Amino acid sequence: MIRAWRKVDEIYLRNNWGKKKEADIARILKRTTNSCRQKARALGLCATQPQKVPTHQRMKGKASRPANREEKIHLDRVSCLPCSVASEKCKGKIEVHHVRKHASKRDHKRVIPLCAHHHRDNKEGYHGMGRENFNAKYGIDCCEIAERLWNDVCNIMEAN
Repeated sequence: MIRAWRKVDEIYLRNNWGKKKEADIARILKRTTNSCRQKARALGLCATQPQKVPTHQRMKGKASRPANREEKIHLDRVSCLPCSVASEKCKGKIEVHHVRKHASKRDHKRVIPLCAHHHRDNKEGYHGMGRENFNAKYGIDCCEIAERLWNDVCNIMEAN
């Protein structure tokens, strides 16, 4: 049996309709999406799916194709490794950074693990500093690390 709509539920529905997905609103209110749609119509709210608002813009385009089985294994393995910089300033979860050699296309083989700080920070991150400055400041060669990690995965795959 569905319980009656409370004022609090109506307020929540009014404030979040069109901003969140219908399924999320229904789950929080412990109702069906259909009953939420009906109530939204009764309250005079637009009963359409919310528009997806991009939260960020991509720095670079996506790789040209999705990862294959070997590359997925490699990406999962790299995402479990510690940050390649290894300093006290490491913070945030590990993100997989796609490394490009000169003007080559991005692919899922040349990747390195970086914490969020060293990946996206404007002053000390890879995308804020650029490849040459990043490699010089931290004394690492991202391309070399990526090649070494990919060769390790190839050796593991050949052994299995």
